[in-house]
Amino acid sequence: MMVKAKVLDAHDGLQTVVILLDSGSQCSFITIAATNRLGLQVKDRKPLTLVTFGGSRTTEVLGTAEVTFVDLLDKRLTILLRTKDRLTSSHRSPQLSPEDIKFMEDLGFDKPVCCTSTFVEPDVLIGIDYLWEIVTQEASVCLPSGLVLTHTRFGTVVSGTSFFHKDRPEPHPPEHISSLKKETKMKTSLPDSGV
Repeated sequence: MMVKAKVLDAHDGLQTVVILLDSGSQCSFITIAATNRLGLQVKDRKPLTLVTFGGSRTTEVLGTAEVTFVDLLDKRLTILLRTKDRLTSSHRSPQLSPEDIKFMEDLGFDKPVCCTSTFVEPDVLIGIDYLWEIVTQEASVCLPSGLVLTHTRFGTVVSGTSFFHKDRPEPHPPEHISSLKKETKMKTSLPDSGV
């Protein structure tokens, strides 16, 4: 799930960063490029062993940066993020169908701000250590396409995979279902016997 958020830079100006929300990560990170762009101080460099998918272990020397986010209600959230050269590969948000957009409009939900058809490399990865400070307690909503709309302090996010595709051909019913439909039609069209 990706969302754009406002962050205070070293001069108390607001800049935009792209956040990847990742409940599978135990720690939260920011790219070194983002800390440089924001003018943030990196402190406390020390080795950290990371365990990735498949149990691979890597030890890297990572620093920490204090990052202050400003949410949609102008409330500040200050957290400590570990610094890394690169967080993950580029991501693209799931694409909303016209039915999804209409559904959200009808319910008064804002369209996710990070819904782009281009691939984006996130500046910040929020792991489980801070995830519940960003995801709000509003119930997630299943969209018509099967995607899930979730609410955060910075706006809505979309996750999942679309499982309803209009461009797929309708499957033909199995033979026994077709014959059941014919039997039912014949029984309902029989003349009334008066009993």
